[in-house]
Amino acid sequence: MISIKLVCSLIIIGSCTFMGIKFGDTLRKRVKELNELMAAIYLIKTQIHYTFTPLPEIFNVLSKKNKEPLKTIFENISISLYANDVDSVYEAVEYELNNKIHSLSLKKEDKDIFMDLAKSLGDTDIEGQNSILELTEMKLKKQIEKADLDLKNNLKIYQYLGFTIGATIVILIV
Repeated sequence: MISIKLVCSLIIIGSCTFMGIKFGDTLRKRVKELNELMAAIYLIKTQIHYTFTPLPEIFNVLSKKNKEPLKTIFENISISLYANDVDSVYEAVEYELNNKIHSLSLKKEDKDIFMDLAKSLGDTDIEGQNSILELTEMKLKKQIEKADLDLKNNLKIYQYLGFTIGATIVILIV
């Protein structure tokens, strides 16, 4: 009987600790995805300003330079734009982000920054595009700073909290 309680207690503590680690991992993934989005903004800016590359091609290049889940999102946006399945870049981005949001660690405000950019992509001249991309860069930098701060402040808390909750449950059960 004692060995069953011990095994169950270890399973509960291990599971709760694992959940705490997973919550902490989402903070890390968010910072990583925001940095990948920032790199994508730099690439879009370069492609538009210096090579005058069309947007479907830019998103195709982005899909090749990014890792999952952003890779698939950019690839599907490129396919939608090439096939003229959508009327605007915004529609393609909105559709893909809504379908893939569960695989991203981004918050709503992070998504909103990218959606604001998508509303304007392809609608103005090169200088207008550069202004919009610079504004997006500033907003993303602020989000990256916030995400880094959250990561610093909350990573250990989530990990310890998971263990503490597991230990509390075990104490209450026993």
